[in-house]
Amino acid sequence: AERGPKVQLLVAATKDVVDRGVHAGKLIGELAPMVGGRGGGRPDMAQAGGKDSSGIDAALARGVALAEEVLS
Repeated sequence: AERGPKVQLLVAATKDVVDRGVHAGKLIGELAPMVGGRGGGRPDMAQAGGKDSSGIDAALARGVALAEEVLS
């Protein structure tokens, strides 16, 4: 079987930003499809895996934008 590169995403949030509404599990749920995967987790830490490394840059940019929206 052929094995290609895999993508791993991790979102971690400190207590102060969790208290302000950032939820790592919800963020990762929106980002994971961008790399062809899925994931989930707690408000303070979440993980996802995928197979489409071409989506990494877009997922990182979207993650920052989502966090900024919640914190603004």
